[in-house]
Order: sequence, then structure tokens, then C-alpha cells
Amino acid sequence: MLKLILKFFKVLNSNTSPSALALGFSLGLLMGQYPAGTIQWLALLLLILFVFKINLPAYTSFLILFVFIPPFLHPLADKVGTALLSGAGLQELWTTLYNDPVWYMTKFYNSVVLGFTVIFIPGLLIFYFLFKWLVKLYREKLQPKIIDSKFYKAFMKLSIISKIAKLGSNIEVQ
Repeated sequence: MLKLILKFFKVLNSNTSPSALALGFSLGLLMGQYPAGTIQWLALLLLILFVFKINLPAYTSFLILFVFIPPFLHPLADKVGTALLSGAGLQELWTTLYNDPVWYMTKFYNSVVLGFTVIFIPGLLIFYFLFKWLVKLYREKLQPKIIDSKFYKAFMKLSIISKIAKLGSNIEVQ
């Protein structure tokens, strides 16, 4: 876990573009909240690993973090999914899809899965721009102040911290 935290801060302080970091953070957050065990989740994972150009340490750190955080997006996804599943004009569509073996495996009949599938793209855009802004804000305003602070300089002189920093410098970031 310590290596993961060190990777996160190393990536945050690296010269990786804020866009790549923001995409990794937002995809990690959403994939950590998305109900696992669906075809959509597996397809998104394959796209992330083999198609999207993201920062993998940023993605994995947020994925691991948000897998353990209680699902805060599930109530919203449940409301959206319930509204879609209970819509009077869509009952015939849902019945047809439910009886199709491929569509059945997507678990769209679960209100949380359907709702999350619908809010994934808007959520991705919202979190992407939020994280991009936060990374830029951190790098421009907060990082220089932290590095110049007396507390940081004294903290880095502690022997255990210097050992941890050496451990962090040996980590290869993809």
C-alpha cells in the first residue's frame, strides 16, 4: 500500500500531462464505483488497458481507493435505472432485451447497473475536468508552497522519511 501511495505522489509531481492524470483518476474513480461482474465493466477494463492512453498508476491508485470507499454513486445510479426500467413506454424493449442471452449478460435489468451505464459518460466528463483543474491547481499553487515550507524541509530530513523517499525513487512509474 505504501508503494501505491508513493507512486501516486510521484505521478502527481511528475511531468505527466494533467489530461492523462485526470483521465486516469476519473476512470479509476468510476470503475471503482461501477458494479463489477458485468460485461460492460470487463469491456471498459480492456479499453483502459489496451486502447485509452492514460496514466496507469493514476488509474490503479484511484481504482483501488474507490473500490474500498462505499459506493456513493449507487443511489444516483439506482434512481436513474429505476426511472428507466419503470418507464411505461420502455417495457416492451426491456422484455425483449431480457429474453436475449447477450443482453441478459449485461445485467441491464439491475437498476444500479443500468443507471450507472447511463451516467458513466457524463460522470466521466465531470470528473475529468474536475481532476484536470485540481492537478493544475496543485502543481501551480500548492506544490511550490509545500516544497518551500520549513515543515516540509524538516520532515524530509527525518531518517525514516529519507529512507521512504529513496524507496519511492526506486519505483518505476509507467
